[in-house]
Amino acid sequence: MPPAVCGSVSPRNSLRAVSPHALSDLLEGLHGIDAAAPVHIHIAEQQAEVDDCLAWSGARPVQWLLDNAPVDERWCLVHATTMTAAESQRVAARGAVAGLCPSTEANLGDGVFDAPTYLAANGRWGIGSDSHASVSVVDELRLLEYSQRLTQQRRNVFASAAQPDVAQRLWLAAARRRQHARPGGRSARSKSAAALTSSCSTPAACTPA
Repeated sequence: MPPAVCGSVSPRNSLRAVSPHALSDLLEGLHGIDAAAPVHIHIAEQQAEVDDCLAWSGARPVQWLLDNAPVDERWCLVHATTMTAAESQRVAARGAVAGLCPSTEANLGDGVFDAPTYLAANGRWGIGSDSHASVSVVDELRLLEYSQRLTQQRRNVFASAAQPDVAQRLWLAAARRRQHARPGGRSARSKSAAALTSSCSTPAACTPA
């Protein structure tokens, strides 16, 4: 692949739509061409998906993926809504990006991402839109924080001692792609941070603030 071209793959949306053999072949072919190419997979979005994966494999979707694929910082796990605490910690340890799409997940009634557990593990996250229920990064970030407040029953979930201003922390984390450019998510596309103000369907890779 020419140096100026950056390819990526999304394995047919989720584990429900791709066989283990096909996934292995896809990754081998992609990374044989470009070892740094990003991989996006929609995973653990809904409880029905978790139930289907358990019935098929005896494992939860994220658990199965981590056990059977070379998940690392090249990967963006889109949604990851129903991860357990143990899965959140494992994803964070691998350096993968959790690609959050709050308006989509709200529109479809998927559930709410467990941000406190993931942030405590220094997990990397990105913000985006899947079904384009919204294409505003501001609206997505606002809904991300508000959904956490509803489930945690407290304010300022994304605040930290080092960065007590929630809005500032969210925005800086979402815009810090240039300083922390890594393969997962939009950072692989060599876009400027200003691109976050335009519509996008691929979450922007972020590191913890």
